Amino acid sequence: MPSTRILLKLNSNQSISAPYLLPQAINPRAQVLSCAKSKFRIKATRIFLPGGEELLTPQAVQDVINLSHERRTVGPTFLLSAGEPYVGALAPPSLARTENRACEVYVVAEDSYIDPQAIAQLEAAAKLPGMVRAVGLPDLHPGGKFPIGAAFVSERYIYPSLVGSDIGCGMTLFLTGLTRKKMEDQNGMKKVAESLRGLEGAWRSPQERAAWLGGCAAGDEWDRSVGTIGGGNHFAEFQILEQVEEGHGLCSGIVVLLIHSGSRRFGKHILETFTKDDKSVSLAYGDPNTAEYLKLHKQACNWASKSRDLIALRIFECIEGSRWTLPETIDPDTAANLNTRLQGRRLLDILHNSVTPTLWPPHAEPQYQKPMFIHRKGAAPAPRGTPFLPLPGSRGTPTLLIKPLFTELNQNGFKNGLSLAHGAGRMLSRNDARGLSRKYNDDVRVLTEMRPTEMRNGGKGRVVTSGYVICDEKELVWEEAVEAYKDVEIVAQDLRKRGTARVIGKCIPKVTYKVRNESLS
Repeated sequence: MPSTRILLKLNSNQSISAPYLLPQAINPRAQVLSCAKSKFRIKATRIFLPGGEELLTPQAVQDVINLSHERRTVGPTFLLSAGEPYVGALAPPSLARTENRACEVYVVAEDSYIDPQAIAQLEAAAKLPGMVRAVGLPDLHPGGKFPIGAAFVSERYIYPSLVGSDIGCGMTLFLTGLTRKKMEDQNGMKKVAESLRGLEGAWRSPQERAAWLGGCAAGDEWDRSVGTIGGGNHFAEFQILEQVEEGHGLCSGIVVLLIHSGSRRFGKHILETFTKDDKSVSLAYGDPNTAEYLKLHKQACNWASKSRDLIALRIFECIEGSRWTLPETIDPDTAANLNTRLQGRRLLDILHNSVTPTLWPPHAEPQYQKPMFIHRKGAAPAPRGTPFLPLPGSRGTPTLLIKPLFTELNQNGFKNGLSLAHGAGRMLSRNDARGLSRKYNDDVRVLTEMRPTEMRNGGKGRVVTSGYVICDEKELVWEEAVEAYKDVEIVAQDLRKRGTARVIGKCIPKVTYKVRNESLS
């Protein structure tokens, strides 16, 4: 590549400039910085583009140079800083520059089945302006426009559709007072299952719901759904911790409660407010509209977490009786005390539908990292310090406990976008899964009164335990059948093969609570 004519300016006083013929170099960033001493008599440590975009790596500088050659434009302008922040009004990168960047699409799967439509959706998302990395986890499967089971890293742009409608959807794991003996007894299991009644109705009064939610209350149009599980793949499940490595604060034989739910209709309302008819709409960082989305996004995430806590409280009321006798009225102080008690039972709380600011890339030295955004749509966050994550299968199949790894193989979390699979992932669409009713002669008891068995006709799931599924909506029983999902053991195997996680424990499901007919619409 020939030398490139560039224009250097002082960031602190942009009226001072000097042209320079930049020779081809292995490290063009260092070459540009070294010019500052001879041209401006300063020791430069930072490089900006007009508009405020900072170039932190040699490749970033080279990308700008390459674009100027491809477009046959006048050489680029670089602003040199002695350490001070950018001087002037910030502006998003030009569309030409953002589109020019190569966004690598990486799929963490070898043995797990990946639907070609999901790959096409992943590649479409990778072409959005500002996108720098698109990762498909082994639970990847098609969504409406963009896939589920994916993480997307973007610079300066936020995409509400890459978070989805159920903002803050996630999983919370609680300790329970139930014993293994009771949950392995058929009558004991059935008694627990049948005690879960009325959990989908609105909880208490509007004032009490607002007291529970505190600062994240959204108005009773949305708050009336707090503490309810919802439909789709959401659930509350009692599990026996069958095996676990030492050193994680857990022991085998305990009974835990895993709750998977989100922000219900509140998150959907937020998405529709910002996307309207354009599901690919982008929000530039620094724009007031973006700040409003991030504010509501945070509110919905907190709302969803409080809702999962309330689901646990309602379940504990059913199964632990006098231990959780509640007063006639819940005020803010009472709600705070109950929340404190629940935190003593809570083992973890994670969000797998969210957008998170992060320094990127994770394998670079701090001086070469840049602030970016990780969008997760059905992907569990796995930054450093995460002790473990749940990886649920479906109903009669196990939930695995996995520990994130940071290895050379995954470049310290770079390759998998600091994210892991959030579950087994769908094998069949909901429409196709309903066809399973013919296979079982429309007898839902096969899937609600579970018995250990290999699934028939090439099914990918395997029922590993006896147990109960509480679900009054027959269609949902088929949609959420074991065979509608991938094999969770193979999903975990793919994560291990790519150096991203290892299994540290296994939980065996015994009672699964799904949506009931009296659920809120």
